[in-house]
Amino acid sequence: MFVLLRPTLDFESNLFAYLCLAAAFIMGIEIFLIKVLSEREPFIQILFINNFIAKIIGIV
Repeated sequence: MFVLLRPTLDFESNLFAYLCLAAAFIMGIEIFLIKVLSEREPFIQILFINNFIAKIIGIV
């Protein structure tokens, strides 16, 4: 992400860089939680809850 936004080592305060970093971190947490939940929950329930949360975030 840092290489795509600014390939130099000059890390000035860039809002878009922080948003990309936060989005990547949240997506990593989401993938980890889906892997953990897939061992004990039905996949339809995981998909429903995941899409419901994404819809609420998208509406806000």
